[in-house]
Amino acid sequence: MGIPTEDYAFSNNAMGKMGPPSYDDAKFTLPAAGASVRVSLK
Repeated sequence: MGIPTEDYAFSNNAMGKMGPPSYDDAKFTLPAAGASVRVSLK
């Protein structure tokens, strides 16, 4: 069915409905000084 058997995650912990989340839900701004982004594997 195309469902991953391994863990996966998207930035901003965005989740889609019946597929991947939209780009707008998953995008984030990266400042010039850098940043840390935490995601949770599902």
